[in-house]
Amino acid sequence: MRFLLINPNAAHDYDVDTPFERPLAGAEAAQVHLALALTALGHEVDLVTGTRRPGIRRGVFCHSLARSLPSPQTADAILVTNAPRYALEMRPHLGNHPRLLAWEHNIWDPQPLYGDCLKALALAGGDILCVSQWHRAHFVERGGISPARLHLLPNALGPAFLSLFAEGEDVLAAKAHPPRLIFAATPYKGLDAALACFQALRQQLPDVTLDIYSSFELYPENNPLRRDARWRLIADAARNIDGIAMHDLVPNATLGEAMKGAAMLFYPNTLPETSSIVTLEALAAGCIVYAPPFAALPETAGPWLHPMPLNARHRFTPAGVVGGALDLLKRWMESDAELAGKLRQQVRQTTADCRWEARARDLVALVADKSSVIAR
Repeated sequence: MRFLLINPNAAHDYDVDTPFERPLAGAEAAQVHLALALTALGHEVDLVTGTRRPGIRRGVFCHSLARSLPSPQTADAILVTNAPRYALEMRPHLGNHPRLLAWEHNIWDPQPLYGDCLKALALAGGDILCVSQWHRAHFVERGGISPARLHLLPNALGPAFLSLFAEGEDVLAAKAHPPRLIFAATPYKGLDAALACFQALRQQLPDVTLDIYSSFELYPENNPLRRDARWRLIADAARNIDGIAMHDLVPNATLGEAMKGAAMLFYPNTLPETSSIVTLEALAAGCIVYAPPFAALPETAGPWLHPMPLNARHRFTPAGVVGGALDLLKRWMESDAELAGKLRQQVRQTTADCRWEARARDLVALVADKSSVIAR
C-alpha cells in the first residue's frame, strides 16, 4: 500500500530524522514513528511537512509543503494530522478513493475551523482517527460525530523508550536517591499546579527534588501557546524554587535516561488529555505514574495509574496531592516488594504493547477493510 501523511502547517519544520536529533511535539512525533513503522512493514510512505530538507530519509519520501507535492490520487490512504479544515478541502477532489482520514489528537473544539470542519468531513464520507476510546466517546458526545466515522489509532512509544531496562534488570535499583520526581509535559498541562504541589511536598520531604523538562519551543513559531508570556513567567518562577532543576529541551534518548532515574512522574495535569505520550514514556521508564484520574489518563496508564485524590468538584488540592505522594514515596524508599513488582510488570507490559509496528498493522487492516467496502 501507499500512504500519504500530511501536516499542512508550513511553519513546522521536521522530517523522519527529527525525533532522533531533537524533541518534537507529540502528534508530529507520532506521525513520524507511524511513517517509519509502515515503511518497515514494506509499505510506501510519503510524509508532507514544512521540512527544509526534502528527500528520502530512512526509507520515507519526505516532501516540503513549499514544493510540489505527491499526487493524492495514487495513495491508498491519506492521513491529515490535526487539520480538519485542510482535510475537508481535500475531500471533493478525491471521490470515494483513496481513503481520507483525519488523525486527531486534540479535544473537541466548537470553533468553526475545527468542530464544523470535522462534522462536515464525517458527513462527506471522511473518517476520523482518535487516539483513545475516551477521545472517541468525547467526539460523539461533544461533537455529535457518528461513531461509524470514528476509529482508533492510539499513540505508542518511540524507540528510545523501548529498551531502557534489560530483561531482569532491577527497576528500583536504577532510581536515584533521594527520590527525584519528573515533569516532562508542555507547560499548559499542569506546570503551574506541579510547582505549587511540589513546594507543599518539599515541606514534608525536604530531600525530594523535581526535574522539569517543559517548554513550548518544540512547537512551531506560529503556535499561539508558544507566544503566551504567562508560561515564560511560570518557568522563570520555577528556576527560583528550591529543589527544582529546569532543563533545556533534550533528545528522547536523554529524556529516557532521566526518566529511568526518576522515582515518579509528578503530573497534576489540569487539561483533559485525549492520550498522553509522556505517561506511556514514564511507564516504560519504570516511574510511579501519579496523575489525576480524568479524561484519557486512566485509559492511557491502565492499572499502573496511581490516581491523585480529587475533591468533591473533581479537582485536586495541594494537600491531597501531597498526602498521596508521601505514601507512594515512602513505599518506594522502603523498596516495597509489591510496588517493585508492579513497576517491573508495568515496564514489561508497556514496552510489549505500545509499539508503533502494531499501530501500523492496525491502520493497514483498517484501510484494507474500508477499501473492500468501497469496492463492493
